Amino acid sequence: MMEKDTVLQEFCCALYEATLAEGGQLAFLSEIKAHSHLTHDIDVVVDRQAWGRLTAIIGRVETRLDWQLVQMIQYDLGDSVYFVIGRLGPTEDETIFVKFDILCDDLGLGCYGVRSHLLLKGVEMIEDLPAPAPEMLLAYLVQKRLTKRVIDTEQFSRLVGLRKRTNDEFDNALVTKHFPQAVLTRAYSLLALNDYMGFSVLISGQQARAKAPLLALGLRRAWHQSVRLARRVLDSVGRVVLLPSEAEGGGAEAETMKRLFDVPFRGRILIATTPPSGFRRMVLMTSGWLVLVVPQGKRAAPLAPSALYGMLAQAAKKRLLSRCER
Repeated sequence: MMEKDTVLQEFCCALYEATLAEGGQLAFLSEIKAHSHLTHDIDVVVDRQAWGRLTAIIGRVETRLDWQLVQMIQYDLGDSVYFVIGRLGPTEDETIFVKFDILCDDLGLGCYGVRSHLLLKGVEMIEDLPAPAPEMLLAYLVQKRLTKRVIDTEQFSRLVGLRKRTNDEFDNALVTKHFPQAVLTRAYSLLALNDYMGFSVLISGQQARAKAPLLALGLRRAWHQSVRLARRVLDSVGRVVLLPSEAEGGGAEAETMKRLFDVPFRGRILIATTPPSGFRRMVLMTSGWLVLVVPQGKRAAPLAPSALYGMLAQAAKKRLLSRCER
């Protein structure tokens, strides 16, 4: 059994080797060793060949680690997909999940506006794992911070370190025009000055919005949100599970499942006495909630966590097969 502090490294090595075996290319956008155990997502960029063979790649990872894919959410334009893969243990301490985002967006349509094939140019090996060239990775991460509008000191230190490795000014050809060139150039200048407060103010959105074509940005964001919502409605990733009544131990079952499945459902777990219906149900399902129903009077057969885990794995694999080659 793998120790938890080696899980991320083992997972990343397995994913990289599986991608190579299927003839694809991959690079990690996250600092693996800087992550605190399993609390962060691992960001990955892949080429079109790897995306087309993603079912086989994840199958290889599952076989090597004896894990299963249990959640898949397509959340952005392009082929940007959030995955959870792992192993369910009898207790919370023995359950392991790894969360990772895969980006494949050659047109730069997604919310960060970076063309994924450019991130794979000039890939370098860092501690046996591939990463984009510093100038490519810096362009991606600056766009990401401007989109999210938040940054912490650890993230800023990484950007400053990357800025020191490249003396070039921002190259607008690296990204699509989600933000004005003046804002991106200013971000690079603040990184060169190691000005954390100035960078924080810039990405907060006030200066970026003031200099940006507001109508174009507003329409783009509205389009992104519309596509994301449409995908969630057409392919809901939430689930309603009927458990035994409180008197039959359903409450204890629900609490156990809430702890075990917190990671795959990103903390979106609701314990209720009646199944949601109508508009409320649609919102919960499209938002990816796990609703555990412990009825007051109805009876339901006991549902072991392993059975629910298998149901989630089957649904995730079906969604993956519908998007990629077998």
